[in-house]
Amino acid sequence: MTQPFSQELQTFLSGRKLILTEIPFPKALIQKHLDNKFIAALPGIIQNNKFQCERCGNTFPYLFAQFPCANCQTNCTYCRNCLMMGRVSTCTPLYHWIGPPPEMDLTESTLEWSGTLSPGQQTASKRVIEAVHTRSELLVWAV
Repeated sequence: MTQPFSQELQTFLSGRKLILTEIPFPKALIQKHLDNKFIAALPGIIQNNKFQCERCGNTFPYLFAQFPCANCQTNCTYCRNCLMMGRVSTCTPLYHWIGPPPEMDLTESTLEWSGTLSPGQQTASKRVIEAVHTRSELLVWAV
């Protein structure tokens, strides 16, 4: 028998990689889901031949810096590329959903909209469409 899980947490985390402070759920609930393998934690920054941010995909060396970290008591490397979304460093785990995918009700059309995009939104929209067609990665930071 599979363990029960929080559908709210499932919906919130599906498709995201977030630092702990971005997850508005009790730490005990998050830990329970980690223990039951519904959530996984991965390092925020990995290093093979070069650094790579696991949140935004940045690999440009000039967009990484170091700071004396109070958490791990070492000099941690962090990503300056996505810093405005919250600092991701070598000792910062990113949490993501690995359990069953959320069930979606596709009975109503969810992709219809009759509004007008701003010039910035139009640019972002074109880039997203381009990324989908080329199957490439793209980070869009928007409200």
